Parts: sequence; structure tokens; C-alpha cells
Amino acid sequence: MARTTQKARKSTGAPAPRVSLTEIELDKEQATRSSKRLIQKSKQSAGAMVKAAKRNKEDLHNEFCTRCKNGGSLLKCDYCSRAVCIECITPPAEAVNTGQFRCPHCHLHPDGQKKRAIAPYKAFSSIDVATVLTGGATQRETFPVCNAGPVIVLSIRLASIPADGAPAALVYHNLYTYMPGEVVRVELAFDFGSHEGVLAFGDEIDGLIKRVKGGDLKGYDAFAVYIMDHTDTERGDLHFTIDNKGADEVSTVLDALLPSRLMKLIARRGPARSTLTLLACGAVVTEKAARKSLKAFVERSPFVWVMAFSQPNFQPSIANHLVMDAAIAWFSHSKQPETTFGDQQRLGAHTDVFIIKPGEPVTRFLWSHVARQPFGVPTPLQCGRCMSLLSWRKPSIKKDGKADALQISMKCKYCEYVFTVDRPDGLVKFTKGKISSTGHGDWYKQIL
Repeated sequence: MARTTQKARKSTGAPAPRVSLTEIELDKEQATRSSKRLIQKSKQSAGAMVKAAKRNKEDLHNEFCTRCKNGGSLLKCDYCSRAVCIECITPPAEAVNTGQFRCPHCHLHPDGQKKRAIAPYKAFSSIDVATVLTGGATQRETFPVCNAGPVIVLSIRLASIPADGAPAALVYHNLYTYMPGEVVRVELAFDFGSHEGVLAFGDEIDGLIKRVKGGDLKGYDAFAVYIMDHTDTERGDLHFTIDNKGADEVSTVLDALLPSRLMKLIARRGPARSTLTLLACGAVVTEKAARKSLKAFVERSPFVWVMAFSQPNFQPSIANHLVMDAAIAWFSHSKQPETTFGDQQRLGAHTDVFIIKPGEPVTRFLWSHVARQPFGVPTPLQCGRCMSLLSWRKPSIKKDGKADALQISMKCKYCEYVFTVDRPDGLVKFTKGKISSTGHGDWYKQIL
């Protein structure tokens, strides 16, 4: 007899009855007393070291060097927001405080032109001498925007989901290296199974708003919100209480987790920089009604983009790499999250990624590998005819020009059965270049 053992599940999907949040009632006086006790307990057990953000809002120049991504004494470009440290460029004495300084990016792309202008680099307008840029590239990006700005990493999780290992914590630590003293993590847990739980969470939201308006978080102008929750596997509803006892429509639960008073505060904090990542199982975007409800929420929200995932048994830890890279790309380099997908093969093998932006169609991104996951369809581990394991020959690719494919097929070594996947309608190759036959694979996108 096969031996079995029971382990805790890492995925975030489970059936739950649909229950209206508005039906949650409890004696108000008793709930308020209990709520205060819960809030006091949470304040004693959680929190983060916070340093009030100090930033000259009139100076929009980057706070880190565009070459080495470090700080120090910076030369500010007169043509864009970039800066270069004096460790990477040593300005001649005669150039100091005279003329204009042009960063390497603006030299290569004068007036914003895309094609590189190849010519000796003359950084200082006051002297007609080529400038020496110290060293080579130290990271993959070449002369990116390398900005910083106060960010609140707001982690909201269903009370039954452990906080340890949550992607939001890793995002905080990763951002802190770019923004020491300008990033803080706030952890909130919710259980709306009783009126008491609703009041307790509301008190925590009010406490956060008070801190942002006039407390230790005054000056923080962006939110990176991460919600960890379970979803109903059939309807895509989000759970609002523990033990799979209740779920409701996506927009209803999100409105409870991010009430209008908090959303208005986020919208008023300055330039549109705030984002939301929904770490829940895939029915929230694969079920049409749930996706429509999520899209409706996004349209009235202050978030620049919202990211969600399609895997029915989504494991948030597999998304750690992506959420960290996406946060750095957006909050430091002003790049969209999808620009980081090229390094996300492990995540792509696990789940598609959905990006939802206000005023734009929902976009699905999927990872394709000619042998392992053609056009996002996982290759069977077993032949569908003879049941042999891992029996596929080298893939045969019907190409669509040099950079794409129309069909990918594999033949079983044992019985010659052919497994074939055609490229779905509307699927467009997102990564540049020829079809990758290495472990890197390719990313595709589809407008829904």
C-alpha cells in the first residue's frame, strides 16, 4: 500500500460558500471593545522601523547614479532627471559650476531619439574635451532612470495565511537597499467573519491613514499594496474569512480591504505611482465574472497597474522573484512590470500573469517553451496513448517568419503518438528576437 502523509498546502485556492459581507452582524458595543483589544495586540506584535521621509519635491532628479546605481555626490543632468556620481565621472576643475552637464543617456539619445548617436562623449558644454566614464556596466540595465521616493509597502493578508515568507516582506527588504529611510512595511491581517473582525480591521485602516496624514508616515506618497487571499475555485470569489467559511464578489471584498477613505488618500498623495498585486489563485482572473468584477474595481481605483495570476493552485512564493523585480523596475527605474518578464522562467512555468490598467484592456502574459510549455500549454509528462513517461522527441516547429511559430508538435519515441499545440488566435510574441529553444523560452501576450 502506498504511504501517505498530510502537509499544509502552499496554494491559495479553496471552495467557500458565497456569503454577503453586509450580513455580518454582532453586538456593536461588544464588538467595539473586542476590536480595541485586537488592535492593541496587533500593535504590540507587529510594526516596522520607520524613518520619516525627507525629500525635496521640487527637485525631481534621481537620487542614485545611472551607471553604478549607487549614491554619493551626484552631477545632475540638465536635459533629463538622471544623475551621475563623481566616482563614475570626474569633472574637470574648469567645468565645475559652468555650462551644462549631459548624462550618458542624453548623449546617446539627444532630444529623446530612439536610435543611438555614436560620437565621443562630451559631458560638459563648457569644455570641448571628451569625458571619461569610469568602469563598465555593473548591472543589466544601461543608464536607466534610477529614482527613489517614499513608498509604503502595504501587506494585507487573510488571517489564516502565515506572514512568514510573504512576497511583500521581500519587496520591502529589496526596495530598502535603493531607498534607505524612504520605505516602510505595514502588515495588516483580516477576518471579516464577524462584525468584531470588520471593526478591528477598520480601526487599523484608520490608524494607517492617521500616520500618513500627520504622523511618522507623513511625506510618503506611494503605496505598493500586496493582498494575499484565497479564492473560490469555481466562481473566483475572494475569501473574506478564515477556514473557507465565506467568500464574496471580487470587487466587494477589495472595497472592504481598501475602503474609499484609504483609496482617496492614495489618490491624493501626488503623482500616480501606487500599485496593487493580488496574490490569490487563478479563478480570480480566469473566471469571466470574477475578472469583470476585478476590472471594475481597477477602473475606479488610484492604482497605475494591478497584477494577478492564473494558476488554479497558485503558490505565492514562486512569485517572489517577479514581485521584487517589478517593484524595483517601477519604483526605482519607472519601468512597467512586464519589462521584467524576461528573467521569470520559473514563474512562467507555474502561472500566467495578468496586468490590468485603468482605461486599458486586460492583458494576459504567458510563458512559452518549445519543449516544456508550447504557447503556455504544459507538455504532458506522459504519452496520451502508450502512457510512457517523458517520451517526447525533439519538438518540430512550424514557423511564422523568423521570430515566431504557428504550431509546435512532439512525437512519442515509443508509439509515435503526436502531441500538437497550435498558436491561439490573438497571441502575440512579447519577447524580441528569434524563437528561443533554450531554457529561457519566450513570453507572449494576449489582449482580453
